[in-house]
Amino acid sequence: MGAYLTKPIIQKETHQDSRGRFEYASVCMQGWRVSMEDAHIQSLDFDGDDKAIFGVFDGHGGKEMAQFVSQHFIKELLRCQAYKEGKYKEALEQTFLRMDELAETEDGKNQLGDGNPGCTANVVLIVKDKIYCANSGDSRAIVMKGTKEYALSIDHKPDTDSEKRRIERAGGTVIQGRVNGNLNLSRALGDLEYKVNEKNPSSKNPKEYMITAFPDVTETALTKDISLIVLGCDGIWECKSNQYIVEYFAKTKQNLTQTCCDFLDSILAPHSATTWGLDNMSIIVVKINHDKR
Repeated sequence: MGAYLTKPIIQKETHQDSRGRFEYASVCMQGWRVSMEDAHIQSLDFDGDDKAIFGVFDGHGGKEMAQFVSQHFIKELLRCQAYKEGKYKEALEQTFLRMDELAETEDGKNQLGDGNPGCTANVVLIVKDKIYCANSGDSRAIVMKGTKEYALSIDHKPDTDSEKRRIERAGGTVIQGRVNGNLNLSRALGDLEYKVNEKNPSSKNPKEYMITAFPDVTETALTKDISLIVLGCDGIWECKSNQYIVEYFAKTKQNLTQTCCDFLDSILAPHSATTWGLDNMSIIVVKINHDKR
């Protein structure tokens, strides 16, 4: 069967909710892939009225790490002392690293099973009028500001200069855009066999690992000209530009879940001989009405 099915699976998992100024829909579809390896989180009420959280996790080497993170992330964020102290950037950084720590426990190993699964992670935390976006890997989050897209995260790829330098300092190589000729990501959760510094084996600093879970975290003011937030795994962004996507969701007047479903159908490859539209697809779209509080 190979990496792709003979016919795509187009059934979709959907969620939709609204509360105060936020309305969101999340939709995911297996598509042409032989298995579904994406997972996601979303909540408008995980910790009071002034906070919301959304996240997408794109698995590789199996679905296990993406699902593991989706099950544990919010709980661990709420337990984090930095979060309790209102230090949200540090809390997100620590919670990303905490996912690897949990994966290495006996219980974590039992949940993850054999192999060495990993996943990208892109999490958007909204606190009052601030948007915090934490990213490891090539899942992505953007906003629509006025009529233009604005990226909340930057993709982490092995051939980016700064990422390549870290990989090589840790004893790895980048071959055809892949770490040691294998993974096409330079940051991820899981992938524990890459969480090493071969040139300095005693180093336990995650920022020095060949592949690191440590995220970049941006802080953006949630101003009144921001009307949309869109998160998605790379199966979304490889098909359409950031600007196309925000315009697509801004112009529609129909049900948000249906719009997301229509969008995924529109970018699904017509056959498996193409180079786009073949991946698992997961998207979360958040509409913001600033007149509601």
